[in-house]
Amino acid sequence: MGSGGHVSDWVVKLGGSVITCKDIPYCFRLDVMNNIAKQILRISEGSKVVLVHGGGSFGHYEASISDSSRTSRTSHSMITLNFLVNSVLRDQNIPTYTVPGRFFSMNAVNDVLSNGMIPVIFGDILANGMVISGDDITIEIARNGYKAIFLTDVEGIMNSDGKVLECVESTDEFPLIDSNVSDVTGGILTKVRKILEAGINAIIANPGDENILRITSGIRVGTRVGKCD
Repeated sequence: MGSGGHVSDWVVKLGGSVITCKDIPYCFRLDVMNNIAKQILRISEGSKVVLVHGGGSFGHYEASISDSSRTSRTSHSMITLNFLVNSVLRDQNIPTYTVPGRFFSMNAVNDVLSNGMIPVIFGDILANGMVISGDDITIEIARNGYKAIFLTDVEGIMNSDGKVLECVESTDEFPLIDSNVSDVTGGILTKVRKILEAGINAIIANPGDENILRITSGIRVGTRVGKCD
C-alpha cells in the first residue's frame, strides 16, 4: 500500500468517536482534529483524498432523541460539526469543499476533485428522518477504487483479551471480537460486517502516532478488514 511507483487514492472516515467527546454533547476534540489535519495535508500532496466524517456527540446525540424536532436538530448539528472540521482543515491550507451526505454521489466527489479540492462529506439526515450513514458512504467510495481508512477512538479491533487483531477476513471471527468496544455509530461488529459484505479492504485504526501517514506508507497499523494476505 502506498509503496513502489503506484500512487493510491484514499477515503478516510473520521469517526465521530474520535473527533468528538463520546459522553459530552457538542464537544469537539480540537487537538485530535488538528493532528488529523496535519496528516491529511501531507498525504494529499501525492494522492487523491476524500474525507467523510460521522456525527459523534453532535449528530448522533440529537438523532437519539425522538421528538418532533429530531430531524431539524440533527441536520443543524451535523452542519455545525462539519463547519468545525472544515475550519481546522482550512487552517492547514487544505482546500476543502463540503458535500452533505444527502447530496453524495461519485459524480459529486469527482467534480470536487477535478477542481483541485478535497471533498468533505458528512453523515446526514433526510427530511423524512432517515439517517444517511457515513460508514455506508465511505464503503461506496472504497468500492470505486479508493483504499479505506476508518479512524476510531481505539487502536483497532480488539479481542476479548484487549489485544488488537491484526486482520479480520470473515464473520466467522466475530466470536473473537470484543463487541463491547464500540463507537457512537452503533458498534464495531456492524462496521466490520458492512465492510466484509461490500467485498472491500479497509483498515480500522486510531489517528495517533501519525498512523494515517504510516498506513498510507505501507506500515501495518490497526486492524485490516478484508483479505489478510
